[in-house]
Amino acid sequence: MLIRRTIAAALAMAAAVVALAGAAEAQMHCDRPRKPYCADQFGPFLDQADFLICRHEVEDYRRAIRRYLDCLRDESEEAVSALNRAIDAFNQRARMPRY
Repeated sequence: MLIRRTIAAALAMAAAVVALAGAAEAQMHCDRPRKPYCADQFGPFLDQADFLICRHEVEDYRRAIRRYLDCLRDESEEAVSALNRAIDAFNQRARMPRY
């Protein structure tokens, strides 16, 4: 009876670890920033304040795009690492002696 409870507890712990790993992977998703609305408006700026506000929004957008590109690079590197781990595991299994 004690062994069954221990196994059940171990399985519950493993399920929790898998769920947390999936949540961590989902958080790595990179969200593309939205272009500032003011950048696409037609016509000249209404005044200096309108110009400065839009310039600030565009500068924020530029910084957000750089963070987005960094995130994409990190995701790409992680995907390649995952691929390499899968290939290594496959090759290791392929080298096992057959019985």
